[in-house]
Amino acid sequence: MAVAVSEVPVLVLDEDYRAVEMSPAFRAGCGLAPGDSALEGLPISRSTFVQSCEHARRTGEAVDLVEYGAGRLLHIRVVPRDELLHVSWETLGMLDTLTLDGLGASLRSLAETLAGTEDTLRRERLRRSLRLVGGGL
Repeated sequence: MAVAVSEVPVLVLDEDYRAVEMSPAFRAGCGLAPGDSALEGLPISRSTFVQSCEHARRTGEAVDLVEYGAGRLLHIRVVPRDELLHVSWETLGMLDTLTLDGLGASLRSLAETLAGTEDTLRRERLRRSLRLVGGGL
């Protein structure tokens, strides 16, 4: 029996936010090529993304954020490794802007998804804190 595995899009950025590496799933979903600036090519808030990346670099800790761009609500995770940033994301949902009813339904669905995502992130932060306090539980 064949099982379809959904690969998470991953983008590796240098200190100037230029693409160093990218997974096939990322390449398939975005028009960036190695060497391109992620700040120019990604459909997300530049200032929020840069603040999150700088926080990850400064603290050495992973940062999670939720961004809206190109009709999609994205959960983005930025993980610092050495001098590079590993950026991955998942699409939480899409906004249906064709009709008011569709927009209302998609907004309600996204609100529910965000609440679940917030709970998951809160549990993960707690789990990380417990590992630090407990010495690697």
